[in-house]
Amino acid sequence: MPNTRIDTGHGGTIAFGTSSRGLNWLTIDPGERSRPAVDITHLASTTPTYMVGDLEEPGEVTLTFQWDPAGTAGWYATSTAAETVTITWPVAPGGTTAATYAGTGIVTRVRFPNLQTNQVQTGEMTVKWTGATPPAWTAGN
Repeated sequence: MPNTRIDTGHGGTIAFGTSSRGLNWLTIDPGERSRPAVDITHLASTTPTYMVGDLEEPGEVTLTFQWDPAGTAGWYATSTAAETVTITWPVAPGGTTAATYAGTGIVTRVRFPNLQTNQVQTGEMTVKWTGATPPAWTAGN
């Protein structure tokens, strides 16, 4: 069956449950989930051998946004408390509901903008999923 709901990321959003971080988002990179491969190769092995690791790494979200010196006053500090973070995809063509990816996260990094002539100031932010409520994918329709 061919993919019929292919779409761009235009219209995607991210929401923070407690803090107010309503910015002009330029990119929302949900990151990746990974599970370690534990090396179980031994001296008699003829090829590297691995087994599945115990714990999945939920990853990080990387955001870029337009820097507003007035609108960002104070909020840019890294998180001291975890909060619900929800990424919402745009509703795909022919669809009725958007897909979401939500869990508990903390802001661990904020990158201030470079100051350049003829360049819009942009910042970066990293959100680390804490694992308290692991991020969960809800498919759109």
